[in-house]
Amino acid sequence: MSRKLVLAALLAGVLAGCGGSEERKTAYLERGKAYMEEENWDKARVEFKNVLQIDPKTAEAHYLLGRVSERLQDWQKAFVSYAKAVQLDPDLLEARAKLAQFYLLQANAEKQRGNAEGEAQALASAKEQLAEIEKRDPKHPAAILVRASLAVREGDRTGAIALLEPLASSQPENTQATALLARLYSMEKQFDKAIATLKRGVGASPDDVGLRLQLAEAYAQAEQVEEAVEVLEELIARKPDVLNYRVALAAYLAQLDRLDEAEQTLREAVAADPEDVQRYLVLVEFLNTRRGKDAAVAELERVIQKMPDEAELRFALAKIYQQAGEDDRVEAVLAEIAKRWGTEPPGLKAKVEMARRAAAKQDLDRTRALVAEVLEANPKDNGALLLKGQLAMQDKDYPTAIAAFRSVLKDQPENAEVLMQLAEAHLRNGEIELAGDNLKRAVEVAPDNATARLRLARYLMASRKVDEADEQVEAVLKADPANVGALILKSEILAARGDAAGVEPVLEKIKQAAPDSAEGWFRMGRLYKAQKKLEAAEQEILEALKRAPDSPELLVELIDIQTRMGKTDVARERLQQRLARDPRDALAHKLLGMVALGEKKADLAEKHFRKAVEINPADNAAWVQLAGLVARRGDLEAALALYDQGLKQVPDDLRLLLGKASVLERKGDFEGAIAVYEQVLEKHPDNALATNNLAALLADHRTDTESLARAKALAGKFRNTNQAVFLDTLGWVHYRAGEYAEAVKVLRRVVEAAPNVAVFRYHLGMAAAKAGDKALAKENLAKALELGEFAGKDEAKAMLESL
Repeated sequence: MSRKLVLAALLAGVLAGCGGSEERKTAYLERGKAYMEEENWDKARVEFKNVLQIDPKTAEAHYLLGRVSERLQDWQKAFVSYAKAVQLDPDLLEARAKLAQFYLLQANAEKQRGNAEGEAQALASAKEQLAEIEKRDPKHPAAILVRASLAVREGDRTGAIALLEPLASSQPENTQATALLARLYSMEKQFDKAIATLKRGVGASPDDVGLRLQLAEAYAQAEQVEEAVEVLEELIARKPDVLNYRVALAAYLAQLDRLDEAEQTLREAVAADPEDVQRYLVLVEFLNTRRGKDAAVAELERVIQKMPDEAELRFALAKIYQQAGEDDRVEAVLAEIAKRWGTEPPGLKAKVEMARRAAAKQDLDRTRALVAEVLEANPKDNGALLLKGQLAMQDKDYPTAIAAFRSVLKDQPENAEVLMQLAEAHLRNGEIELAGDNLKRAVEVAPDNATARLRLARYLMASRKVDEADEQVEAVLKADPANVGALILKSEILAARGDAAGVEPVLEKIKQAAPDSAEGWFRMGRLYKAQKKLEAAEQEILEALKRAPDSPELLVELIDIQTRMGKTDVARERLQQRLARDPRDALAHKLLGMVALGEKKADLAEKHFRKAVEINPADNAAWVQLAGLVARRGDLEAALALYDQGLKQVPDDLRLLLGKASVLERKGDFEGAIAVYEQVLEKHPDNALATNNLAALLADHRTDTESLARAKALAGKFRNTNQAVFLDTLGWVHYRAGEYAEAVKVLRRVVEAAPNVAVFRYHLGMAAAKAGDKALAKENLAKALELGEFAGKDEAKAMLESL
């Protein structure tokens, strides 16, 4: 303890003994300042809080508490303290300057996030504080510092230097001015000026650690190696108990390949406080990185013998073995920790780590057993709870996963990764809004987390909030213009807006950002295919295949494009080459079936599809093609048998179920079709096609009240759609329910959207007839009969004749 701190402590004791609150306040304030000089930030904070307990309106205590919070990197508390200091004493200009600097930092952060409004607000607040300072004292150092910071933000380094030079020269003890000026000199590569400025500042404030570290950095940038080393050694001599300064020197020496000196520096750090485990860990990390695993292990084993009760040393040993890929040794070390410490925190931590490793190896039984052991000993263990949630996700037990993730968030409310996992659990559990809420929260707590923003953007896209999704993507691209995930989403957003011209340059950026990935070329190929630019599409997919020659998706895309171009010989040749290499290539057989379909060779296509499902019975697409082909030739029983065979291999497959239901409808087995559509909606409640078809079947082929109510509920989902087919079902359900006026209202929209579809005209004509609008009924029934064949033609004729 320095003489100054001793005196402050004695003074505090004397004044406290006198008993007056003002005297005690002064004593606490002085003692807090003394602790600040000693860099004992925690004790300083306690003293300033003591001041505020006596008098919460002491502006200086709030300001000093803000400075302490800054040094402890508790930025939110620092900002609050500075704001409170200014509120209590508007003339406390140093606090205003701190506030202004915080606003400038906020403006920069908002700019990175792409929040122009937030950036403008923060910048305006910074300028407002500057104006208040200048109003009171335009020459005050705080005003100069803020003006210089604003100049730097606007890219005017020269202007900032011109503002700071007189201040740093006349007031070298102003460490903020000195540090900022030196930093600007370094940015301009004027290292001599940076060094001179910092030396002057160190001379005026010899105890300022920040300036000394910056001076060492400036010497290093100027390649004045020995001078940089000397500054760091002086700092260590002044503060021998501070580990970070020794680590900084060792890191610099290691960077210079002066490994013996670096190691000696770290060993001296250990000798300075041989009971501090952290010092051994720093040394071991250096040895592992620079001397190799064996040297690090030998050092750790020696220290473990010396300090057997320090679990952290054993975890470090496990980490080294893990980095070396020696899994058996990792497990042995973790098992020893678990055995030695049992249900104490180190033992549980070891079991959680063993559980994670088991999960990574898909040994889920062992994972579950370890997680259960940990949670039995400590039901609130976050590591075990997180694993429990992840296991529940694999088991599709989403309520359990949600409960586990929520428990973790009680202790870690700002953990963006857990928030994203909780969002996924809600999404899979059908709780769409809760999923969105958690993704938004993840972005709020971690605005720089690109993964969180992109997941939120995908959620917003699925919710058809394209503009909001675009805001998230733009924020990611502003921070990282080459982020491939963000560029892919940007292309999808532009496509959703119908901006085909805007998509192409974005896809070119994907190619530039990831030249070794097939992604950019694949997406460009699909874009050109949609635009019917088939030759260009083919070239893009061929380029993609150079980068991912084994990609089934790319091969499927290429064969589809070549078949559309009529280049069936080229497509067939490529696939025959694959079969020559591997006669049991199921994909090649399936695609040869597609080529044969394009050539209208149904028998050949069927042969290849049957071979494909024989080789790969789990290929749902091949079953769909085969069954659909058989159904199209009119053999409905055989088609149903194929759909059922496919469903045995791929239960609940959506395409197979929909295909089977369609065949049942054609066969006239409406009850069977209804049962299949109900099965689809049980697994896929938002499937529009199944919803539409089930509603229509219930309305047309059942007469009971319950079925009609179910049909109305299903069709009601289409009230706001623009799809004529779905609206037609809604209108027809209203007709079947006897709600003729409502049916006419809906069916008018259908006919306006698609005036030349016979069945739509028929439905509107029938509804109008029942509603008593004979003219509308005659017009639409006549038009329906004129347009051609449709189910209900005889009924339409009869109604028209009766009118």
